[in-house]
Amino acid sequence: MKNNKPIKLSIFVAIPVSLALQDKANEWEEKFRSKEYSTFNKIRWLDYENLHLTLVPPWNETEEGVLKIKSLLTPISNKKKGFKIKFDNISYGPGKSSPSLIWASGEVPAQLTGLKAYIEKTLKKKSEKRPFALHLTLGRFNPSEFKSFKCKDINEKILWEEKVSEFALMQSNLSPSGAQYTLLDTFKL
Repeated sequence: MKNNKPIKLSIFVAIPVSLALQDKANEWEEKFRSKEYSTFNKIRWLDYENLHLTLVPPWNETEEGVLKIKSLLTPISNKKKGFKIKFDNISYGPGKSSPSLIWASGEVPAQLTGLKAYIEKTLKKKSEKRPFALHLTLGRFNPSEFKSFKCKDINEKILWEEKVSEFALMQSNLSPSGAQYTLLDTFKL
């Protein structure tokens, strides 16, 4: 007997990152690697084409459901305008007690929280309980490895600006080497 269950895709809504910001992240990573070689081999750095800001975290959806999601997201572009975001710090995250990421962070502009809330309402997705944080994940590591890191504190001031002129529906594909992301559609602001 065949299983006729529809295939479900892991999808999410995000803001893709420009090539200019990808270059800045790459330059920073190379500088970090040169200073912290013993730490570097324990970090899974994101491929720069995979950099994004997650607005609505992943959920599973059928291919038919993806088409419906696209049709719900399309009208948003007529109702929301583009805006700027600024990253001003690179640190370990999400918390100091048991970090698992290296990320760039900054103040959350009202336009970003407004866009996020509007998309969540449109898609009937509940907001996460924790406050939304503007962050760009650069690398991941196992929290248990942190104790072996030579550098225990990153608190580097940066000024990375990004013009947000679109958001995207993306698919997450998990593999042993980490997640890879596929752009399904973009929506202009």
